[in-house]
Amino acid sequence: MMEKTVRNKSKITSFDVAKEAGVSRGTVSIVLNNVQNIKLRQETRDKVLKVAKKLGYSVNHAAKSLSSQKSYSLGLVTCWKPSDQIFGGAITGMVDSALEKRYGINFCGTISRLGDKGFDTALRFYREGRVDGLLLFMSTLAEDHPPLPMIEKLSNEGVPFILVNSAIQQNTADDISTDNCHVGYTATSHLLEHGHRKIAFLMLRQKTWPFYRAEKDRFKGYKAALQDHGNNLYDDELVLKVDKASSSPETGYRLFKELLNSSKQLPTGLYAAYDNLAIGVMDAAREEGISVPQDLAIVGTTDGYQMVHSNVPLTSAVQPMKEIGSEAVNLLIKRIEGDNSKCFVKKKIPCKLEIRESCGCLSGEAKNV
Repeated sequence: MMEKTVRNKSKITSFDVAKEAGVSRGTVSIVLNNVQNIKLRQETRDKVLKVAKKLGYSVNHAAKSLSSQKSYSLGLVTCWKPSDQIFGGAITGMVDSALEKRYGINFCGTISRLGDKGFDTALRFYREGRVDGLLLFMSTLAEDHPPLPMIEKLSNEGVPFILVNSAIQQNTADDISTDNCHVGYTATSHLLEHGHRKIAFLMLRQKTWPFYRAEKDRFKGYKAALQDHGNNLYDDELVLKVDKASSSPETGYRLFKELLNSSKQLPTGLYAAYDNLAIGVMDAAREEGISVPQDLAIVGTTDGYQMVHSNVPLTSAVQPMKEIGSEAVNLLIKRIEGDNSKCFVKKKIPCKLEIRESCGCLSGEAKNV
C-alpha cells in the first residue's frame, strides 16, 4: 500500500502555494504581503489565503526585511504612560492597523520638553534600520511636546514621521489629530439644545495660545456654537481662565469658587476644556449646595487623564483616539512605502459625545431653562 508523504511545513514555499492555488508566485506575493495598489479579484485573494493557511505557509519576514532593507517596524515615541486612558485607545488603533499591513510597533520611549531620551532612542533605531518611521504621539498640552528643533532634525534627516494629536501646529509635518473646534462646538451645542443660555467655559493658559492649539480650538468651537444658537449669547465674564496652572481638579475647583465669589450671574451650564477641570467644578458646587445637573449642567472633554470618581458621572466630548491611531499608522506606512508627496496631510477627526448624568440627560433633569 502506497503511503502519502506529507512535506514538512517548514519547507513549504510560495511556489507550493501558487501551484495548489493555480496562480503565479507573483500573485501569491501580492496577496500575502497585502499589497493594496494592485487590483486582484477578491475570490483570488481568498483562494490564496485559504491555500496558504491549509499548507501552513507564512511570509518569511526576516528574509523579506533583508531583501528589502526594511524592518517592517514602526517606532513609537510618546509623552503618555501605558496606564493613561488616552494611551490605550490610540495604541489599539495603531497596533490593529500595523498588523493588518504586516508591520510591528517598536516602543522607543517617552519624550517631553523635560527630556529627550525617547527621541534619541527613536532616531538611533531609525539610523540602525530597526524602525522604518516614527509615530510621535503627544498630548494636547504644549509642555508635553518635544522642542521644535527635535522635529526639525527629523525632517532634515529625511525620517518619515507623523505627529499624532499634537498640541503644536507644524507646517512641515504630517499631523493626525482631534478636531478640537468640533469638540468645543459639540459640547456647547449639547447644553444649548437643552435650553441653557448662560454657559460658562473653563480654560487655561489664555496668554500662551500660540502653543495651545487644542484649547484655542475648543474655545473657538464654544463661541461658534453660541453664535449659531442666537445673538448676544457670548459673555466674556463667563469665560473662566487662568495662566500657569495645570488641568487638575484643584484648578477647576478654584476657578469655580472665584466665579461664585464674584458678582456675576451664575451660569446654568458649564463646559470645561478638560475633564479634570469639570471634576473640580463638581466638588466646588457640592460644597456650595449647587446640585449637578439640577442647578448646573456640566460637559467636559476627555483628554486622557484618569478621572476622579465623582458622584455624578460626567458627560464628555470624547477624542476618537483609536481612529486617530489607525489613521496615523496608515499614513506613516504610505510614506514609508513611497508616497513622498510634498503636500503634508493635516487631518482632523471629529469627536463623539459620551452622554452620562452631569448634563441632565440620563438623570431626567434635562430641561428648558
